[in-house]
Amino acid sequence: MREPLIHIQSAGQDSAQGASYAEEPSDAMRERLARRIDAQGLAEALRKNIDGEVRFDEGSRALYATDASNYRQVPIGVVIPRHADDVLGTIATARTYDAPILARGGGTSLAGQCCNYAV
Repeated sequence: MREPLIHIQSAGQDSAQGASYAEEPSDAMRERLARRIDAQGLAEALRKNIDGEVRFDEGSRALYATDASNYRQVPIGVVIPRHADDVLGTIATARTYDAPILARGGGTSLAGQCCNYAV
């Protein structure tokens, strides 16, 4: 199993302040986050691994770049699963490409939670 991208210290508290804190990101984590994602390879792998729709074209990405808020963040691509196994397959495939995943739902967020650089 891979290490999580961000490590939170469960017992990490500043004894003077009593506040929890997150560890500084490691150099390896910063390198992973800075790496570009192979969107074409990811799209091809998703098309092989799931039954649902895989949309990585500019039009679909633009369509899903907004929600009910004023924010605009173009996704890596869009997956429309047909069944639960498609969701599991998408997660597994995206993980091999270090691609983040965002569950859009109905796209009704007023604060931008439905938009991000993710699948």
